[in-house]
Amino acid sequence: MATEAGTLRYADAWLLKWRGQAKSEIDNAISSIQRQNESAAAARAEYPDLDPATFTKRRRRR
Repeated sequence: MATEAGTLRYADAWLLKWRGQAKSEIDNAISSIQRQNESAAAARAEYPDLDPATFTKRRRRR
């Protein structure tokens, strides 16, 4: 990897190995968020008298 060509070969090999996994993890995260949002919207519609913050994810303090 001391040369530019070596660096490019390494980067190409890394992408070949991990691109599919990274893409599927990103897709899974996006679909999970979409499902959470749809679920929260449905719950809000069923219980209009509750505070909307009831249906959102809360952040933890560290």
